[in-house]
Amino acid sequence: MLMLPLSTQFDWLSSSYEMDDNSAHGVRCSGNDQFIVVAFNSFQCFMLYFYNNKSSIQMRIDYPYTNIYVYSLDIISTADNESFPKTYIFAYICESIELRHALFMRSNVTLFSNGKYNIKSQGNFILYEAHQEYLFLKTDPSQLYMYVFASRHIHIFDPVSSTFTSYVNMTKASLSFHVTGVDITATYAICVGLYIAPKMPYYSTYAAKLLLLGSMDFLNGITLHSTLFVTAQAFFYNRNNDISVAVNHRRHLAIIGLPVANTVVLLKINATLPNPDDWNLNIVRNEVGPMHCTGFGRSVVWINDTTVAVVVLIVPNRPWSQSEVWIFDVDKSFQIPLFIFPNNQQNFKYIPSPLFLQILFFSGNLVIVTDDISVLVVPSQPAGYVSTHNTEEKGLLFVLESVMCTPGTFKNVSGFGSCTICPPQTKNTGNQTYTVCEPCNNNSFCPLGSVGDVSFDNYPSYTQTFSYPNSPDMNNYDDLLVQNIFNMNYTKRCLVISPIFWTTIVIILCGIIWLLMALLQVCTSPKAHSRRTKAKQFLKRIDIVNEGERWVGGLFSFAIAVVFAFTIWFATNFLKLYPIEISDVSHISCDSTIRNAVFESALQLPLPNPDGNQWAIFNMLDNQPFIITVDLLNTAANCSDITVQQNRPGINYLLLPVTSCIRQLDNATLSVTFSLLEHRTNVQLNITGSYFIGGMRLCLRSPGFIEGVHRLETLDMCKLFFTPNETLARMTTLHMVLIKVINETKPLKIGSKTYYNGRWAPTFAENFFSDKSIYEQDGYYLRYISKRTIISITLSEQPFYLQNTQQPIVRRAELAFHTLLFCTLIIELFGMSFLLFRLVILPLIRTLRQCYNKKTQNNNMESFATLVGFYLLALTAIVIVGSMVNPSIALALTSLLSFKVSILIAVNQQQWQNYTSNASQFTYDFTTPFQQQYQSYRQQQSEQQQQQQRTRESSTKAKEETSLDLYNFSSVILES
Repeated sequence: MLMLPLSTQFDWLSSSYEMDDNSAHGVRCSGNDQFIVVAFNSFQCFMLYFYNNKSSIQMRIDYPYTNIYVYSLDIISTADNESFPKTYIFAYICESIELRHALFMRSNVTLFSNGKYNIKSQGNFILYEAHQEYLFLKTDPSQLYMYVFASRHIHIFDPVSSTFTSYVNMTKASLSFHVTGVDITATYAICVGLYIAPKMPYYSTYAAKLLLLGSMDFLNGITLHSTLFVTAQAFFYNRNNDISVAVNHRRHLAIIGLPVANTVVLLKINATLPNPDDWNLNIVRNEVGPMHCTGFGRSVVWINDTTVAVVVLIVPNRPWSQSEVWIFDVDKSFQIPLFIFPNNQQNFKYIPSPLFLQILFFSGNLVIVTDDISVLVVPSQPAGYVSTHNTEEKGLLFVLESVMCTPGTFKNVSGFGSCTICPPQTKNTGNQTYTVCEPCNNNSFCPLGSVGDVSFDNYPSYTQTFSYPNSPDMNNYDDLLVQNIFNMNYTKRCLVISPIFWTTIVIILCGIIWLLMALLQVCTSPKAHSRRTKAKQFLKRIDIVNEGERWVGGLFSFAIAVVFAFTIWFATNFLKLYPIEISDVSHISCDSTIRNAVFESALQLPLPNPDGNQWAIFNMLDNQPFIITVDLLNTAANCSDITVQQNRPGINYLLLPVTSCIRQLDNATLSVTFSLLEHRTNVQLNITGSYFIGGMRLCLRSPGFIEGVHRLETLDMCKLFFTPNETLARMTTLHMVLIKVINETKPLKIGSKTYYNGRWAPTFAENFFSDKSIYEQDGYYLRYISKRTIISITLSEQPFYLQNTQQPIVRRAELAFHTLLFCTLIIELFGMSFLLFRLVILPLIRTLRQCYNKKTQNNNMESFATLVGFYLLALTAIVIVGSMVNPSIALALTSLLSFKVSILIAVNQQQWQNYTSNASQFTYDFTTPFQQQYQSYRQQQSEQQQQQQRTRESSTKAKEETSLDLYNFSSVILES
């Protein structure tokens, strides 16, 4: 139980008039669907505001008497007459400051078409001859009676007869209850005030009583709160002890504001039973305001049957006023309001910020009584429009103006509230009234609050700093040369540039020439023999394998030349693949990433050299000026709404000039450019207004320059930040960390200069970009209360730097030497092949042929020996060539080439059976014309041999007959 002590302000003990408090002692504001009237005691005048669908008029009317204090007033409704003159009637209770008499008066205001008016006051009924602390004037909904509530009395006035019909002395009914607030319906009234407990007469507490208007009897009462006050406070006005009440007669609910307890009480009125004696009051729930706020429930009103408005007297850290009006759904908890007033769409420019003391609601219009002797009227606006204050003029009665919903928002109902943000994939360009947002293009960036279609293609993210390459797995020049010369890939591009492929083609051509040379030897034409002799001489001259001894070596010298050509081409172009910054894509290998470079990366501290100096590139990086461009995507903010500041410790801030501010072609993006004074800093971009921002792109740019062997790269990077289907947070923070990157390039020639290349590598820590989680937790009304959007960018630098070192795999002299060695190796490989053939293959062929000649005495066995030689020669060639291409290919081909298969390649099945059965004929499967010519030639030769046989019987065995079959051609050629 809270007990409040007696105030030290002893002026409570004497009557006083709070001339500067327009909420003291009563309610001096009333209105209906025709006009609003407000009494200002400090200026001794009434302010009237007339409005309809076409126009509005304000006028000031002085009090009919001087030195009067108006407690309360209310409007006597009249029929709205479209024709002039129009008459408006209101009544009020006042007190003569000199005589201390309470008076009831009525004023008739006649308005003419020319804007002039006439006022007539009448009444002068003396209600009390003593000063009253509280007086309330209330008109029942049927307009039949007006009720005057004092602390201890109630008067009933008949507006038709202009007479008071009854008088009720509440002292008899409740001596211990003092009314400080009241609201009525057609049948009952809810009176709230301070109740003096009989057992504790020195202390009072808040209570509510149900009054039946017909009989003017108090039916029931209830204690509202356990807070105790010193009883003396119940008899004299004190703003801190104000209490407000509002009744909804359709739902029989009342809301009661207890600002001193920071509480709003929801009261259920059981007034539907036939017997009024059974009517009572029940507390539905108590709603306690936020801990950081003061005066929750300072004033309360019903907006409609489901919505109520509650004044929070002091809300810290608000830009427009110290107080706010919070709108709640009465059927839900009062922890999260639906929306608040003022907000970033509905605000005013009061200096100093005012307090809201009372609120009233008439025909959709919200009227706010402030502490600076002024009244703020927030008119109801149709769908698509909102009320806002666009002027800095001050007066007694402020009426907010009607404007269209701001871009990115819409409003589909009439009322005094703000517009609502457009859903994702919809937009409001602000060019026309929007009761619903229009759809965006399917491929555009349209988050919440969009004002247009934005394409990400126009605002890409890019960077200049990438990870340094890894050193290649094969970083030895000899290995690279062997790999690229003897390796073959079967893709189109790789075959075209494959040395082994073209070498194989040349070897095949050499084999064809070999066959042609054998055919020329068979030919009997002297011209053919002459040409063959010349060809042999030419081929012997170019023989680099056997040093001119064999014409066959000249044939294979062409294959060697092809390998030489590809080797030199590879070596020449490989030297150009350094450094990587200036080298093009590799065209000398199937691997397009091959480079003449090895890489090394390490994090280093920028320590000085032993002589105390540092690399000049460090100073160049430290002195590089930074320019920031911020692209605000999908926003209606203007350049005049943008300011940039540098925050420094110990001082407020330092304004930075905006060097460029451009509205982009999509009319939905604003680009702001400014320069930074230093690298390590915090800059703040302020976007003032109710604008939403869909996303942002941050670009960091700076010019580069060259100083000797040191090159400072131009800085140009951009990074896009956004949250899908959300706006940027009202307080967006971004932390950019800068790292120095220095590339050291070793020279290609020993003794040349080392080059240093420096650039900045920005990285980002994305701290806070969306308020979605906050809105889901604390309420979506927070989206509309910020005066500005702040983008805070912090730049810092790491103490270390990244050093990338690049040096060539092979330098020029080394490359020339190793390439020459490789060419020599190629010659030796071919020489070894010929040597192997001469020492192993050829003797084997001769031995086999001699053995078969002795056994068969015919040429068939010589052919078979040649066939064995062909098998060994083919096997050797396949092993060598396959090993160059791939060892697995060599093994596979070798397994396929069995001796039986090799023979079947040369002869058909019948010829093989003839051979195995010692048949006298052993023929080969040539084409038919060639076989006929061959048989004719054999017959001629047989006749010649028979004739020669007879002449050689006594001589030594004749020289072995030259075999004329196709496979013996190769033996003859080799022997020659």
